[in-house]
Amino acid sequence: AVVVSGENLEPFVGSRATSTPDVGDPGAVGSGLKAVRCARETAQHSDVPQRVGKTLQIKLPWQATVIVNDVHDARCLKEGLLNQHGLEVHQFLAGDGDDERVLSPGEALPQQACLSVSLNRVPDEHVGCTAEWYSEIGGSAELPENYHQLGVRLGKPEERAISLAQLCQLEAFCKKLLDRVVLTSPSGKPDGPKKRVVFEHAGEGEHPLNMYSIDEHVVKPLTKAFRCSFMELISDGARRPRLFVSHAWATAFCQTCRLLKFHIATRMAKPVEELGDVAIWLCTFANNQHALESLQDHLMDTPFVR
Repeated sequence: AVVVSGENLEPFVGSRATSTPDVGDPGAVGSGLKAVRCARETAQHSDVPQRVGKTLQIKLPWQATVIVNDVHDARCLKEGLLNQHGLEVHQFLAGDGDDERVLSPGEALPQQACLSVSLNRVPDEHVGCTAEWYSEIGGSAELPENYHQLGVRLGKPEERAISLAQLCQLEAFCKKLLDRVVLTSPSGKPDGPKKRVVFEHAGEGEHPLNMYSIDEHVVKPLTKAFRCSFMELISDGARRPRLFVSHAWATAFCQTCRLLKFHIATRMAKPVEELGDVAIWLCTFANNQHALESLQDHLMDTPFVR
């Protein structure tokens, strides 16, 4: 049985375990089975599920928790989450924080564990819902269509180039977003003082939108459920770059876009409107910002070289 503990709840940490009689007492076996049955029924109709038998706590990317009872393998768990809640599971991650590891497809699930999941599909109402601006813009309906669900899994970061058309789409979305909501973030490194983010012309106490703020407010929230790169979210296939861009994240995003359009149009002697397919490799969008382990490899083995 797969049970959801309610919409937008904090991860379930308590326990309301039903006590069962000592099975060593012959007269208690029947009542013990009845108690387990009652606990099962109660769990399916309670805001706080009861822990019964083999119980797994599944932490979803948004503020909700799924409690799964008596699940013996990953296949059953995946089917249960898909059939009952529309959650298409990509992989299970065991542990917490730095100790997290990916469970292999054939690996048996432990009797009791706390897992987080990487998904391939989520219900539409949860797309991007961890972003602080989500409710202010009216939910997922205001997102570009290709931002709604995972586009494709691409194992090679060097095949995650962004097209000029996709870059312009992101630029337009960010401008529209900042026209409607107030966002704050450090102007430089994450531990710096926070200022209001504006699209371009910054006054006192403000700073222009840059890659630090795009990563914090757009890339990570929209890709959190899928634990993927931004390009895997918005693309439908692999794309190798024609251009590689090395730049400072603190540069205003509008300036980065303006300079790239100028450079591409000048080099190719065509209007920008005819160059939407030109592919550009930008680390913020190509690398999976939820898993940057590959950047710790030898330089020649990193996506920047490949």
